[in-house]
Amino acid sequence: MNSIPDLESSEYILLVDDQLDNLAVLSALLTQQGYTVRRVLNGQKALNLVRSNEPPVLVLLDIMMPRN
Repeated sequence: MNSIPDLESSEYILLVDDQLDNLAVLSALLTQQGYTVRRVLNGQKALNLVRSNEPPVLVLLDIMMPRN
């Protein structure tokens, strides 16, 4: 079943992981399905986006990340 995602043009999914390979794979899968994706490598950048005027509609994150 290939339906177009029900997201507005400004809406996006935020991917948070410190491993570039993980971000690349998940981003490719979601983008192929028609989703808009933003990727960040650390928690602070993710929090900044979540607190922004245009927060993500969904956050997928790695729970074991370094504190830097």
